[in-house]
Amino acid sequence: MWIDVPNFCQESRSKQTLVIIICLGFVSSVWWMSSTVNISNVMQGFVQTTWQRSNNILATKSESFLVTVNYTDKSLFKRPPLNKGPRVRKLILLKNNPSWPWYPMAVKQLESCSANCSIVTSGNNLSAFDAVIFYAVGHKEAVPPRKTSGQVWIYFIKECPHYSADSNFNKPEWRNKINWTMTYRSDSDIRYPYGRIYKREKPRQFDFLGLARNKTKLAAWFVSNCRTPSQRERYVQEMKKTMVVNVYGDCGDTKCGVRNSDDGCKKMLSREYKFYLSFENSLCHDYITEKAFLYMGADIVPVVRGGANYSKFLPPNSFINTADFKSPKHLAEYLLYLDKNHTAYVEYFQWKNHYYSKRTRIGVCELCQKLFNATRYANLYEDVYSWWHKGTCFSPKDLDSETKSGNKKMKV
Repeated sequence: MWIDVPNFCQESRSKQTLVIIICLGFVSSVWWMSSTVNISNVMQGFVQTTWQRSNNILATKSESFLVTVNYTDKSLFKRPPLNKGPRVRKLILLKNNPSWPWYPMAVKQLESCSANCSIVTSGNNLSAFDAVIFYAVGHKEAVPPRKTSGQVWIYFIKECPHYSADSNFNKPEWRNKINWTMTYRSDSDIRYPYGRIYKREKPRQFDFLGLARNKTKLAAWFVSNCRTPSQRERYVQEMKKTMVVNVYGDCGDTKCGVRNSDDGCKKMLSREYKFYLSFENSLCHDYITEKAFLYMGADIVPVVRGGANYSKFLPPNSFINTADFKSPKHLAEYLLYLDKNHTAYVEYFQWKNHYYSKRTRIGVCELCQKLFNATRYANLYEDVYSWWHKGTCFSPKDLDSETKSGNKKMKV
């Protein structure tokens, strides 16, 4: 800590003795004060404010589709310790543990989180917890437990509304109980998407033209849910009247690895195919699943179809959107055009020189950090079921060529 010595310590030599005595007294006073007051605590607010201002400056410079840089991302910043003493620990209870291994991943993430939280899946004394996460899919409690004053309740879900199985949250007993939401939607209190786009530290250059010339097949689709609200299966059948689409999985006649998701399948796609059909099972607000982000990491152009504004989340010219075409036939004709025009095709790869896609880490660290300033993020949902379901999904309109206009203009 720097201390500015007063000007009277720099007087002429004729007053040297008096000055030395006064300066020694001043230094002794400062030493005595530092022994009784933890100076690091005094400075803590200043350091915190400065850190957050730095975060705000970085966030304003990022593209709209990029992950917002913030001080919670320990891979970007190493935050200096603000307090050497013991830290308060927040306790989180997870109700209705997901069938997939979310809980062990949450435990591991909290081990490296800058805030201090613990998460468990059981506890007899609900009032002992600072927060309760209710995983909504298949949640069986029609009547909520008794809520402790000041406790934060979180509605957590990764499925789209069509597959939420969360009807119990439609009960009147759940009204005015949920404080935060943790979902893929951008208006969630804790946004937890399936993936994000990150900017490369250094741009790279790759021979995408050579890559395009070595590909021998047109389009692939990995799918196991053969009857969906989005009617994607019908869309593909219409495309197949004009072009070849190879369907892998339970809905096709070809298999690739375990549930079509191993590295061998991804390499096969990169090597042989030009396009991957990343079609969502439902058309819902902000719903972009891991398929788009996973195959954006492969050397293949994703063709997307969903209810999200893809330009909001993905780099320009990194995908082909079915919404830009009048019908499946018009889309198929454009893909056939790109198959013959390698120069136009490789334009869809140029973004890879500057950005990369990555599946998102779970959002439990951000949740933990917000708990330490819960009053700042105070919120209450009158009806979380309606927030999640009402007007958030829609039926497809792109299977009727008369209902949509605006064919994609081809580059010739």
